[in-house]
Amino acid sequence: DLSATENELSIQKELLQTVLDVTPDMIAFQDINLVYKVANKAFCSYFRLQESDIIGKTDEDFFSEYQADQNYHEDMQILQTGKPLSKEISVRNGHTSIWFHILKVPVYDQGSITGLLLSARDITVIKQYQERLVHSQKMEDLGRLSGGVAHEINTPLGIILGYVQMLLDDVDPDSQM
Repeated sequence: DLSATENELSIQKELLQTVLDVTPDMIAFQDINLVYKVANKAFCSYFRLQESDIIGKTDEDFFSEYQADQNYHEDMQILQTGKPLSKEISVRNGHTSIWFHILKVPVYDQGSITGLLLSARDITVIKQYQERLVHSQKMEDLGRLSGGVAHEINTPLGIILGYVQMLLDDVDPDSQM
């Protein structure tokens, strides 16, 4: 029975690792001390490190001092309150920005929090579409405003033009008026 159970656990572990490695999202698990215990291929690839270089480390080893401190406070609040965190952040990468949707959730074992599960999804393309949509809506609003202004100017000009034509018809061309 023990051998069969170990074999089943081994199969489940391989299956879980395959699922983690094929997802394009960055996934990592930190224990209650915020030490990395698991990191998938996408997470390792983003930091250009091997999983063995990440396991046993903390955010201070990968992020700037400011970002590591911000992560620490966010993570501690999640561990204390048990409430997940969902946010969007922009990360500068040379001249471009990469947008991530970050989701951090507490992991429970027998009713107590044992760590944090982090998921980060690249949403840069979605943000670019949002920016284009906002720009096109602004252009549409500007077009409507321009049409309204043109209408408001054309109405009195049309009246003035009508009166001028009537005057030209009624007045002798040699007249001083």
